[in-house]
Amino acid sequence: MKNANSLYHGHRYCRDRRHLRPSSIRVRMREIVIFADFLGSRNITSFDQIQPADLCAFVTSQHRQAAKSVSRIVSDVRGFPQFLLLRGILQRDLSHVLPAVHVPRDSSVPSVWDPELLVRLLEVVDRTSPKGKRDYAILLLACRLGLRVSDIRTLSIDDLKWDTATIEVKQSKTLAPLCLPLTEEVGEALIDYLRSGRPQSDRREVFLTLNAPFPTFL
Repeated sequence: MKNANSLYHGHRYCRDRRHLRPSSIRVRMREIVIFADFLGSRNITSFDQIQPADLCAFVTSQHRQAAKSVSRIVSDVRGFPQFLLLRGILQRDLSHVLPAVHVPRDSSVPSVWDPELLVRLLEVVDRTSPKGKRDYAILLLACRLGLRVSDIRTLSIDDLKWDTATIEVKQSKTLAPLCLPLTEEVGEALIDYLRSGRPQSDRREVFLTLNAPFPTFL
């Protein structure tokens, strides 16, 4: 990649402007190099070519990592788009695209949902019925991706970016854009509902009621 100069200045920025310790700089720069290598795998040869979907795809690519590792990696990489904006390499701040991954100190599960309760909850959903297919997809969006009820209610078919395996919405509470990884589990539940559970309708909202004229759900 044609970005060695930016990485060098990024190191100086962490040292001189952020006043990070040498050990912290080494960890952060290692994560940035991993991010740069990932961009290279997507045929991105210059940092000014970065798009929101690339950041979402990077987070998705870390799904095999432990939650704490993903939280650290996302935190380290988040400051890099801000640095690129400061240097004039990016024309807009893309740091908000990277989600905050919260990991409670007393738990290895990055969620407020109790794991055992969540398993039992998902198991009792009747996924053979249209209502069950809909409810199962909604539960996964809430507990796996942390989408608010208001954002699930307004979720549009156009927000589902199958080619990049992401969900891109404008949050109803803050109006801030949000990009989330469309995981295989969530994607399969959505496809099952869209194909076999959702009523035929010209509405663009994903979730509809089961009774005509099929207004939006929730």
